[in-house]
Amino acid sequence: MYNISKGLFFLKGAPLTKGHVSAIIRAVSQVDELHVVLCWDEKFQKTLTAYQQKVQTKINRTLWITNTFKHYNNIKISVVDESYIKSYPDGEVDFTKLLMNEVYHNYKCSHFDKVFSSEVEYNGYFQRNFPDSEIVLIDPERKMVDISATHVRNNLSLHWDYISKEAQKDFVKKVCIIGVESSGKSTLAINLAQYYGTKYVEEVGRTICENELGCSESTMTIEDYEYVAMKHKCKEREYLKDARKVLFSDTNNLITLFSVMCMGKDSQLLREMVKKEDYDLIIFLDCDVEWVYDPLRLNSTPEKRQQTFQLLKDLCEEFDIQYKMVSGNYYIRFTESVKLVDELLERS
Repeated sequence: MYNISKGLFFLKGAPLTKGHVSAIIRAVSQVDELHVVLCWDEKFQKTLTAYQQKVQTKINRTLWITNTFKHYNNIKISVVDESYIKSYPDGEVDFTKLLMNEVYHNYKCSHFDKVFSSEVEYNGYFQRNFPDSEIVLIDPERKMVDISATHVRNNLSLHWDYISKEAQKDFVKKVCIIGVESSGKSTLAINLAQYYGTKYVEEVGRTICENELGCSESTMTIEDYEYVAMKHKCKEREYLKDARKVLFSDTNNLITLFSVMCMGKDSQLLREMVKKEDYDLIIFLDCDVEWVYDPLRLNSTPEKRQQTFQLLKDLCEEFDIQYKMVSGNYYIRFTESVKLVDELLERS
């Protein structure tokens, strides 16, 4: 009877890098079945920045690995929680027991023919705890993929291309551009997306109104506005997959609620959706550029634009929305917005 060969590769995956992906692919090519063990440790988690703790959750790390290798039938993934045992090297015996118990519980695996690592410093650990397994080092000098998770964590923006594809979407910064009509939101969103080489979410309400509702806001019902809001959120989630470092949104659910209120109506559903919105930066455009008539809008006059500008500011205060006001001509708006986005990326 043929005995399948089994291997072990464990990692924190904080975050999952292209180095990890490369090493796992090289490891699985050397055995019939590779057990990849994700190690979760609250002690380590507390050493991360608040932003990275928010992104690098246990669920996200697990999904990065499982989605990356979902088409590999011979890669078996387990997750162990080592939060309550001592850190390496003091807790290595307890860690090994924890790992073996989890792998056996999940896959009835009790022995590894090969143990894989990219770190020479773990050879002693493997010799002591897996004496019957062959130790295989994969690119310890990092000639194939010259990066480590530590370097990536220290500067996510600089090392963006080394973050695994599945993990990138969760590190994308979301920037929303709001303002009243004829304040240059769409122009700025397009220009910023072009400048940063990324995606932007168009004003979904305009697209729906033009294609489905006769090119006039006068035909829209509350249900139409709620549909617009949900469609916009779906677009944001979809575009995160292909965004690079930052995703720009031309308006948000607050603007959809604002449009409803400009018609003298309201929506509790939209109010709840506004409360759930979470952007890393909101750029609020002043209404100091030249007014341009828009036949789609019901409030398309310079006087009404000034009136609704105060309403939008009041809404931001009501929902405690933090924003950066940007004024001036189109050149100044673009330049100031780039500064704000650069500062955001530098804080990653």
